[in-house]
Amino acid sequence: MEKLGVKRAVTLFCLLIFASLFVPSVPAQTCGGPGTLSGNYRFVATGIGCTTNAQQPHPCPVFPLASLGVVAFDGTGNLSGSDVHNVTGLSCSRTFTGTYTVGSDCRGTLTQIYALPTCGPASTSGDIVVAPDGSEILFMLPDTAEVLTADFKKQ
Repeated sequence: MEKLGVKRAVTLFCLLIFASLFVPSVPAQTCGGPGTLSGNYRFVATGIGCTTNAQQPHPCPVFPLASLGVVAFDGTGNLSGSDVHNVTGLSCSRTFTGTYTVGSDCRGTLTQIYALPTCGPASTSGDIVVAPDGSEILFMLPDTAEVLTADFKKQ
């Protein structure tokens, strides 16, 4: 009786393994380079900053910052846009141009160069992760003076 139960269990196990060969695998999602991003996006960015100078001991005092804006990606690695940037309650409107990259693994970089005068830095460069269909971008600024994250959504 016990041998019959073991045979059934082994047979069932072999059938499950055999059946799994016919289940289609899900392909990894990939991005198609700069063309993954094309069109208009809206974004919100929030974070904290730290002003350092030779007289300022570490850790320096931190302050809140945020941006809200729109950006257009051209599908070839160039971008342009505008935002309202707020640092410690003081706001300014800015325009910018820049560049971006998107790798096949959906990771890349984004650089914004602001038209002067500006209430923030002259430029920012950060890391991005892009949804494979280009519908959303997550951004992080790897800067020693600011911690900033942003979420871009296609309009």
